[in-house]
Amino acid sequence: MEERKILFLDWRKNNHWLDWLKDFPSRQIFFEGQNPPLNLITKNRLSLTTAETLFFYSLPPGPEEGKEIIRQVEPQRVYLIFQPQQEFSLQGFLGNLLGMVKFTLENREGVGELPVMSSALGERQETVGLGLEYLSYTGLIDYQLQEGKKAVFTLVSNPQPSLLAVTERRIKNLLEETKAFRRYLQKTSVGAIKEILS
Repeated sequence: MEERKILFLDWRKNNHWLDWLKDFPSRQIFFEGQNPPLNLITKNRLSLTTAETLFFYSLPPGPEEGKEIIRQVEPQRVYLIFQPQQEFSLQGFLGNLLGMVKFTLENREGVGELPVMSSALGERQETVGLGLEYLSYTGLIDYQLQEGKKAVFTLVSNPQPSLLAVTERRIKNLLEETKAFRRYLQKTSVGAIKEILS
């Protein structure tokens, strides 16, 4: 089977890309995280569909997520916009995650999905999973995973303070890996990006 060739184009320093979007009717614009771009219809990693053109408005959290985005869209052209995103501190990440859990408890009968939470935060699913473990070790929440992706939350758990430090270190490492990966993508060559994401 012949490998499909994808053209990668660098728009990281293009200030006019928003004006030119109308020239691409069959397009998907990838965005995840907070503060979505105004007046743009964007898709996260869970809602992408096939299209001739893929715009990376935001940066994927890791190489595997980036490859999966390309696989889902099956584009002929990939435009790299890579707008800077909010970078979470440990406390910022955990605060946002706890807010999502509370929203899920109040509005979704306590049933949430790790892929949805990961996409909303713009982080890897592994990072969100560790964040939930950490929150449960504090005693703030408890959760049960169903089918590896669905979480059923309750508000109080059995605190396990002895596990907090090691879990905190693991979360910090994952957050730092994501930051480093995104910074690398913002500065490296298009050829290197194509190699990573193809």
